[in-house]
Amino acid sequence: MTIPFEIRNRWTNEVQVTAQIDCPPDAPVSIKLGLAVQWAVKERADLRGANLCGAKLCWADLCGAKLNWADLRETNLRGAKLNWADLRDVDLRETKLCGADLSGANPLGDDQ
Repeated sequence: MTIPFEIRNRWTNEVQVTAQIDCPPDAPVSIKLGLAVQWAVKERADLRGANLCGAKLCWADLCGAKLNWADLRETNLRGAKLNWADLRDVDLRETKLCGADLSGANPLGDDQ
């Protein structure tokens, strides 16, 4: 079943992206958010400043994602592909990164 799921801005709480995800309506929010993030990355949506706290993103392909200023606290990124992702000023406290591929990711910004 395809359902809409909103990704909100971490500071303003405004809807930043409304993803269309294949998921049961009663699935945990962490699963829905993870699917929504993956949908947004495929659609090349801008996730800068998004509240992605607690998302389940194990083995997700987030290559080239615009994630700067996003809140990724307590997110499970085990085995995720973050190649060439923009990770400037991302909050990664308590994030699981075991096995994540960060090659080419930009934690310092283009001007660093």
